[in-house]
Amino acid sequence: MNKKAILLFSSLLVAALATASTLGAITLKRTLKLGDKNNYKLDVQMNMQGQDISVTADISEVVAEINNDGTYAIKSSTANLIAHTANGDFPAGEDHDTTTTYDTKGNILKIDGGEMDDSTYRTAAIMNFLWPDKPVDVGSTWTIEQEANKDKGVNAMTYKYSVEAREQKNGHDTFKIKFSNVEKEGGASSSGNVWIDVKSGVAVRTEGQLTGVPMGPTNVDASFTLDLTE
Repeated sequence: MNKKAILLFSSLLVAALATASTLGAITLKRTLKLGDKNNYKLDVQMNMQGQDISVTADISEVVAEINNDGTYAIKSSTANLIAHTANGDFPAGEDHDTTTTYDTKGNILKIDGGEMDDSTYRTAAIMNFLWPDKPVDVGSTWTIEQEANKDKGVNAMTYKYSVEAREQKNGHDTFKIKFSNVEKEGGASSSGNVWIDVKSGVAVRTEGQLTGVPMGPTNVDASFTLDLTE
């Protein structure tokens, strides 16, 4: 089992999914206050080389930088990364930090820290969340076509979103948003649902599936949950 690959995978998953925010009930965008922090619990289920593995980790993410042009950086810290297998539990990597810089639409501009390899930006793009360009409510949909970035190893992508419901989730008033991120070439994708607090802008829970996502020297299918722990 490739512990470095598991570490990289978990780090990118947090950077891509733990930073969703809203302003008001129907206008989805990043709201930023320097130093704002949220804590999460990550659980990933996968099969590697015929072995079922559950990987858990404690995550914290903080707004580390806000720039005049609207770009911003989120620092994600991963701790207690443990792989759970039929043969017992073991550490899947050391504690680490990853800082991801975004533009106002949610596009990833730069990733620093953590365990970087040639697929870092591609994996992050597969699991990214892009904001709509107009207010949305229950029933709203939006689609974003993104061109390839060969310099960073990112394939062209199609991102599709729909607001499925407004409902209570873990004590929060949330929008339930269905997402589907699919590579136009390469065959990798992510899909699922994210619940976003419509007042505070915090991602309360994400449930998703990954197909053909690069992880070290191989591609993996996996399911995951990411839960706000306050």
